[in-house]
Amino acid sequence: MTEDTVPHFEIGDTLAMRCGNTLTASFVPGGSKLALSAYRPVKWSTPDAPSESAGEEPVLIYMAQETTLYTEPLLRSLLAETNATFATLQVLGQGSKGDAKKTVEYIKISRTYRSIIRCCLEKLEHAKQSPEVQENEAIKQRHADAILTFYAIECLWHLFEILYMQQQHNQLIVTQLLEWTRFHYPNTEDAATDLLLMAEEASECESYWDTLKTLIMLGQLDVTRAILSQHRKFNQTAFQTADQVLKSMPVYQDGYAMQKFCS
Repeated sequence: MTEDTVPHFEIGDTLAMRCGNTLTASFVPGGSKLALSAYRPVKWSTPDAPSESAGEEPVLIYMAQETTLYTEPLLRSLLAETNATFATLQVLGQGSKGDAKKTVEYIKISRTYRSIIRCCLEKLEHAKQSPEVQENEAIKQRHADAILTFYAIECLWHLFEILYMQQQHNQLIVTQLLEWTRFHYPNTEDAATDLLLMAEEASECESYWDTLKTLIMLGQLDVTRAILSQHRKFNQTAFQTADQVLKSMPVYQDGYAMQKFCS
């Protein structure tokens, strides 16, 4: 999805501009419309008194029609599947704060959301290969945009889950970040497998050195050495030195504490 294709609109609402150009929205029951109106953000430090714009401008309600989620059956099913999880989250949010058990429940809900998104991604990928989608460029592009958007959402959501939701003091972060990288970017491991199968011919591939460098960044030193040992020039001094460096390189096995990582 490019910047030119992102749907956008402007509302010249005087009251909204007084409140910092902020809006609030609610779904209109029985349809796919959103009711938009001016919104004044309220923080803990906001005085408990009428705002300076109270009574000066009328409160106008704007109706906006959302079509993308409702024209594609797979995206409609995504809304249906997340509805029960959303309802559970609302009930959980009404309880007492600071409860350790609630943190565990929040993480479970987060993982449920991500699981639903991944399932939707698989359905979109499968639907994209169907003849009716392949023959229609507009529908094909919509599927491609949805796949890109939901993949980015799930990828970042997973990262935020690791960094901001799992905040126990003894939580280890490096191992989880490496697992996150391998899970969301499996191309490197796939490329490494192909290079191992190619044996000596692997060194002729354009992606040979890029794959080795990425493997080192992921801590996959044994795999890196195995691929390097198949190189035709492995017996040369430079390759032997590189192998010794990789062999002696320390690997942090126990992870890095979340508290120290965030400090």
